[in-house]
Amino acid sequence: MKRVRLFHFDIPTWGNYGDKVLYPVIRDLFHGYGEGEAFRFVGSAPLRKEVGLDLVDHINACADAVVVGGGGLFLQDTNPNRNSGWQWNISREALDRLRVPIVVFAVGNNRFPGQPDFDDLLIEHASAVKERAVFFGLRNTGSIESMGRLLPGGAEGIAYQPCPTTLESRIYRDLEGVRPPETRALAVQMLVHRRQQDAGFDAEAIHAATLDAVLRLHEDGWDVWNTPFHPDDRQFSDALAARLPADRTRPLYGYDIDYREGIELFSRIPFVLGARGHAQMIPFGVGSVPLSLDLHAKLGFFAADIGHPELVLDPQAPDLADRIVAAVEGAWEERAALRSDIDAQQDRMWETTLGNLARIHSVLDGGTADPLPFRPVAAEHTDVESFHVRSAGGAEEDRVSADRTTRATERTLRRQLRELEERIGRVERERDEARASADSAEERLRTVGTELADSRSAHDSTRAELSALRSRGYGEEAAALGRRTVHAARWRLRRVGRTLGAARPGRARDETRTEDPDHRGGPGEERSG
Repeated sequence: MKRVRLFHFDIPTWGNYGDKVLYPVIRDLFHGYGEGEAFRFVGSAPLRKEVGLDLVDHINACADAVVVGGGGLFLQDTNPNRNSGWQWNISREALDRLRVPIVVFAVGNNRFPGQPDFDDLLIEHASAVKERAVFFGLRNTGSIESMGRLLPGGAEGIAYQPCPTTLESRIYRDLEGVRPPETRALAVQMLVHRRQQDAGFDAEAIHAATLDAVLRLHEDGWDVWNTPFHPDDRQFSDALAARLPADRTRPLYGYDIDYREGIELFSRIPFVLGARGHAQMIPFGVGSVPLSLDLHAKLGFFAADIGHPELVLDPQAPDLADRIVAAVEGAWEERAALRSDIDAQQDRMWETTLGNLARIHSVLDGGTADPLPFRPVAAEHTDVESFHVRSAGGAEEDRVSADRTTRATERTLRRQLRELEERIGRVERERDEARASADSAEERLRTVGTELADSRSAHDSTRAELSALRSRGYGEEAAALGRRTVHAARWRLRRVGRTLGAARPGRARDETRTEDPDHRGGPGEERSG
């Protein structure tokens, strides 16, 4: 049997617990298949960083295949770029240069409610990846159906591959046979994101109703745990933490949180209420009952796949707090049937996953297409994976910081563009007035026309820099170049103002300079800036 060498495009992170867990669990799954003899990972790279040709050449030399995913990667605004249009930032040139097969594993359509339809670039690029892939597996039937409507060939050629986080009790040795105790304990994660607010969801009302319901359950004897997955969850989690014992708040983001910590925690809490996809899937993977608010289509997709759409609640219901309390109490009353059904659903998903791994191994010339034995992963291996996740997460913090700088620079460029457009409009009006004035000489009009063309060029240059800025994962170089462009554009506009001042009868050049609040000095600034 051949041991297939894999290169993984992942999202190393410390801030989003779902992603922190997802990618090492995928590698652990591949590692355990064939009792550790079927696959081995020989490298990884952040999928949101632009894939360079040197990296492609390295992969071609050292790997037998590339694994992309999982996660909700079909999303245009999380990692905006014009190479692919979705989160895997690989250009068509780099994709064409990649000679090894591609495995798309447990990826999902993560488009938020109210967001624009995917553009042509994303559809064309995803179609090219699908054509190249030896396995194209999406993590829920809702994603299969929605992407099937966009990609050539429809759903044909798209496999169902459950997210590996739903199978933790099958993957890890210390979780074999472990199920949460039969106690009234509830973990809570809640976030109404700005993108959901843009779609009309009332964050304040939903947070207030959820807090009301959870505190009522707490007063009724439920052991409530506060488990935020991301720093963005703090608006709700801080309010809940103020009303719970200190030891019942367990943030799952940050460098000091191992990817196995939340898995172990949820293995002791039989019920979870959440608003993130992995706040459903990770607890489900150790036997917890996942209740959710319907803030994203993927939450309904998962609940439908496990046969329990009733576990997803309408967040816009006027009696939301009462509904949450009733759903949690109802799940408690039906706990035996729900636990049995979760086990059965995991058996089905596990069988599907082993069949997919067999297919992948076989098509990569690894051997037989029959499923191989799986050896649950021991703590010794996860210790190594944990070290990798922590190291990669450190690099990710630098990337996140750079991207924040990029977004701040983008906001500045947008503001400067608006100012340039307004000032160009004023210059055009003044030019027209100068043309109509009997006192204006032809030479002065030519000068004003030249300066107007210069300011328009600055506007186009700033717009081009804004476009370039959006396509880069690391933003420092783009930010610096953008700042230089803005500085040069503003200096040109000052020249326009001085020229117009000279063109107006009775208007002194010095007066124009004095009125310019942005004036800093002479032309030497542009050269030194």
